[in-house]
Amino acid sequence: MEITKENITRLLKEGHDEAYYFVYKNYFHALCFTAQKIIRDNDVAEDMVQKTILKIWENRDKLDENENIYYYLNKTVYNNCLMHIRSEGRLKQREDRYMMSQDSFVSPDGLASTELLEMLNKALSELSKQQQDIFRMNRFDGFTYREIAEKLEINQKTVEYHMSIALKKVYSSLKGYVNVFILVFLEILFKILG
Repeated sequence: MEITKENITRLLKEGHDEAYYFVYKNYFHALCFTAQKIIRDNDVAEDMVQKTILKIWENRDKLDENENIYYYLNKTVYNNCLMHIRSEGRLKQREDRYMMSQDSFVSPDGLASTELLEMLNKALSELSKQQQDIFRMNRFDGFTYREIAEKLEINQKTVEYHMSIALKKVYSSLKGYVNVFILVFLEILFKILG
């Protein structure tokens, strides 16, 4: 049986082992390159790619035969890497540190920090996915605009644009709930977290 890029998805879906080996042999290194650009740890990147290829194999019955398997794998690896950064990265450590300190904080207006955090999360949920990612990477993970641009493989000006829109929307959403003092508190909070 001849395996080509045109029939690989169909052969995977049908459960041909040769198709799995073809994907591994032909796409593994390119997918690792994608993962390494985001994660910056070769071992973790390779592990991420191996898990992705295996998961695609395990769920092969859900594959769309018309979809280009390489692009599908590349996008899946990319998304898995971003999720890895969120779950294993600096965000988790900063969230834990913040959560430990927030129990005792109440703003001068009597607004508990947990309520403020809930309002912030609600405001963030109204942003586009890309704006949320950029905002969190900058304000919570502490990445610079340049680092975000590199990780997301977009122009730094695009990062700046989305960040300015995100900040305006967040501040605008919170303005109706809290006074200016709390907005200053948010700036301090972002600096503590970031």
